Amino acid sequence: PALAIMYCTVCALSLASHAKTMFTDPGSIPQSAVPCHFHTHTNRTSTHTMCAHCQSYKPPDSHHCRICNRCISHMDHHCPWMNNCVGAGNLKHFILFLCYTWIGSAFALLIFSWNYFLCGTEDCMFSIVLVQLVRFMTMICIGALLFTSSMIMNVTYGILTGIGTIDRLKKKANDTVYLSDEEPMDLKDVFGVSGYWTWCLPIDPVFEDYDRVMGYSTPQRLLREHRSMADAAKQKNRNKMMMPMTGNGQKQQQQQQRRRNIDYDDDDDEEAASGTAQDPFRSKRSSPGRRGGYEQI
Repeated sequence: PALAIMYCTVCALSLASHAKTMFTDPGSIPQSAVPCHFHTHTNRTSTHTMCAHCQSYKPPDSHHCRICNRCISHMDHHCPWMNNCVGAGNLKHFILFLCYTWIGSAFALLIFSWNYFLCGTEDCMFSIVLVQLVRFMTMICIGALLFTSSMIMNVTYGILTGIGTIDRLKKKANDTVYLSDEEPMDLKDVFGVSGYWTWCLPIDPVFEDYDRVMGYSTPQRLLREHRSMADAAKQKNRNKMMMPMTGNGQKQQQQQQRRRNIDYDDDDDEEAASGTAQDPFRSKRSSPGRRGGYEQI
């Protein structure tokens, strides 16, 4: 039962990753895309390109897919098994599908080897249907294991070098692989920053900087970012004004208070010397019926 539960769990994760790769947006570039701040201030992209088919901004490492008829950010290739492109948006799901398929195929081969090929007891009597089914499943598992192994190496090479499958084929055709200046991809730009425990689950990744990962931004996102930065700056200034003063600030405040007290004392001395200070033993006019302006106490 434990082996069956483990195998069913791996198969369920593989199917879920396959579905997420199919139905997740691989990173299609909208018509309103504009260069983001990261690509504007880097030496790598001194000019910006436009897609001749989409008539929109084309970020670096993006390609136009003729099958999907759209530009894909960080496009690796168009997968016919997924009926979708593999790009920055669904690369995590594609990697999980390859890994879980590889694990499931290897696990199935181990089970077949232990219960069928290496069985030497008298109880190992199988029907003709079961024998043919095991042989057929063995061939499928070997083919899936070899295919996923090659694809895993391909994707791993792309992450380590920062060069996708399409770009690598173009560079090999032009013999310009040694001139590549791409940097390795950060794993957080593939699996997100939600936590390491989410890396092995077929859920959408949360990127630290979505515009930098996708390679483009939109006027709406830039406006929201500008407003949020302005609000954060106002809140920071407000907190500074409400924050109690410590250290040198307290010393300066005490010195200013002492200077005010000294100024008040000097003013009192000058009034006393000139005789303009009010007599403290006289009270103000008490009532309209009394004689004189002041009453002697």
